[in-house]
Amino acid sequence: MTAPSYKENSIITTVSTLQLASCSLASIIIPFILNLRSGGIKLTEFSIWIFLALGFAFLAMDDSFMFHERIDYMIHSAFGWKETRLSDRIDDIIVGIYGVIGAFFVFYSRSYFRFSTRFMKFAKYSLAMAFIMVACDFSPYFRLPIHVHQYLAHLEEWTKIFGGAFLLIGLLCAIEDASKHNKSQNSAID
Repeated sequence: MTAPSYKENSIITTVSTLQLASCSLASIIIPFILNLRSGGIKLTEFSIWIFLALGFAFLAMDDSFMFHERIDYMIHSAFGWKETRLSDRIDDIIVGIYGVIGAFFVFYSRSYFRFSTRFMKFAKYSLAMAFIMVACDFSPYFRLPIHVHQYLAHLEEWTKIFGGAFLLIGLLCAIEDASKHNKSQNSAID
């Protein structure tokens, strides 16, 4: 249940799209700064940051062009399903899968982010916001009083914005930390 003021093409969606696009841009900048400051980085480290940038670009496009909602619609059409309380959550499950992939990626790649503990801290906050957002989006599945659904709809949208803000702040911190990174720190990490 989305609050009426938070339709898919609302200011919240626009802000979220801009946040994710900015995260993508920041993620592209970081490996170049690391490469300059530390006298070269491994292709794997460079690839991790580019993959992260592509992930944020995809999420920005998903937000703007509603990919996960369209997939939900295509699944219903392909199987001839009518929307039910349960089947209407397919798009929410897709967003939850995005979050799980993001959490796994950050966990798996954490050694490449060690130069910026601030990035890791903000990334954890952002992932927490993403999981709260998905949980709030699942609230219509449960029989809760209407005012609780309304509060959760507002919380869902605000966690989306705060999650994006935490992520962008973390990446800006990573840019700053990368600009201070030097060869001796790089050899200490390896």
